[in-house]
Amino acid sequence: MCTWLLCLASLLQLAAGAITQTGSTYWCGPQDMAEGESGTIVSVNHPSRYRNNADCAWQITVGEGNTVSITFDAFDIEDGPSCGYDYIEIYDGMDAKSMDRGNSSSCANGRCGELMNPAYSCQCNDQCARYGDCCADYGAECQGSCYGRCGEDYNAANSCHCNSRCQEFNNCCSDYNNICPNWGNSCANGRCGELMNTAYSCQCNDQCTQYGDCCTDYGAQCQGDGGNVVEPVAPGTGGTACATSTGSSASSTELSCLAQLLWDSDVNRASGSQYALNLQGQIAQSAVSQHRDLASANLFTFMDEATLLTRDTYSAYVALFDNYVASTGTNEVVTSAETAEINAFINVIQGTDVIIKLHEFLAYKGLASSNLATFMADLREMWFGLYSRSSGAAMDSSGFEHVFLGEFKSGRVSGFHNWITMYLLERDGQADYHGYIWDKQPGILAAQLKWGSLYKDLGSMFYGTSPEFDLAMYTMCYVTSPDSLCRFNMAGVSVAIQTWSWANSSYGGGKRYLASAYAA
Repeated sequence: MCTWLLCLASLLQLAAGAITQTGSTYWCGPQDMAEGESGTIVSVNHPSRYRNNADCAWQITVGEGNTVSITFDAFDIEDGPSCGYDYIEIYDGMDAKSMDRGNSSSCANGRCGELMNPAYSCQCNDQCARYGDCCADYGAECQGSCYGRCGEDYNAANSCHCNSRCQEFNNCCSDYNNICPNWGNSCANGRCGELMNTAYSCQCNDQCTQYGDCCTDYGAQCQGDGGNVVEPVAPGTGGTACATSTGSSASSTELSCLAQLLWDSDVNRASGSQYALNLQGQIAQSAVSQHRDLASANLFTFMDEATLLTRDTYSAYVALFDNYVASTGTNEVVTSAETAEINAFINVIQGTDVIIKLHEFLAYKGLASSNLATFMADLREMWFGLYSRSSGAAMDSSGFEHVFLGEFKSGRVSGFHNWITMYLLERDGQADYHGYIWDKQPGILAAQLKWGSLYKDLGSMFYGTSPEFDLAMYTMCYVTSPDSLCRFNMAGVSVAIQTWSWANSSYGGGKRYLASAYAA
């Protein structure tokens, strides 16, 4: 077999071969053939403009001894020095060596501090050690530099430091004086698209022009950088249609509008014919600690796994199911395969309308970067970044594990707020459903279960909804109303979600990990 990988768009001829779309940040447009001697690949919306941050790939496979002929019938991408903004790449093969972009396996050439990029075989940011995917030269290239690290919290594991007190302790990195003293009054060194930071004298996001606090080099550094800035969504369209102001606070009216928009956009929500519940006995909320089993049968009487759990976002979610140790106090070891599964989940939900509209709203309100890739990287760390629920004894938890999968802590089940997880545990004989406490419209259940020998007295969860919808709703409330009860109307009823942040550790210069989120 001879395999070529083609990114973006072309007209091609091939001998007895096939075209397969191998991956994309968004749906990448039609392909009029899957097998044959010739065919056409076009970018989404062709001949109109393709979407911001589109990242499309097609695999072309032909038999041994045959060749591939590619003719570009139409070719129009954003201009930029050295094709730094948009580009097309053609690889002879799909192995790591064939697809190496020159610096994908090295931290040289300015990669230190960059956001996680799944296209690269290894990473060069301060999270790579946690996920075990650092490039071999990360220590030599990055740990001795302040690029992307100015103002970071002190970390004893670093060989040198880039915070305001490093000069006092004589442990600054060698380039601290060149990079960091001007950090707060310049958009250089990766600040474009960051959230507003009052510690800085000027800002580098797409709201700074409205508030008159842009750094003097904002235009030069950010507005011409196609890799770091995306075109703003016009007010009144997409998720921004729900924003009545650009202020960072969100009113209940705005949240109700956004929640309804997300509800209507959840095209992956299960239909009533794809699952069935048997609620059985209702447990009084005052009696949840008695652990009486009022359900003789399973909660789920039917699940159409063949059509529902094989959908992209569901299958990516299910792949994460066995990646975690339920008991706190045990380090979560994230293997390269598990990292790839996390990345796959983040990538597949990024293309859904639910996540796109959430991002549009939060970006317009100044609560998230206008750059979708930056927003998704922050979302990944907010939900999947590890922290310790065992007083520092182990890096044993994350927001995703706690909320979506559940954990064992202090002799009980903690977290556990997802209906697909409930189904999988019950299907596999690990969970014993005891009954329900309440069942609210538009589909929110509070259930009691026994997982192994431990009880979850009351676990609330949306049911019938897609994984991306649940994550979007919890994120909406966490970002707009952290550590509080978030109230809004959705599908004609009043809904409330409680969120909590993790106060004992942080990421990204002081941001708090999500600790818990659940329907109340």
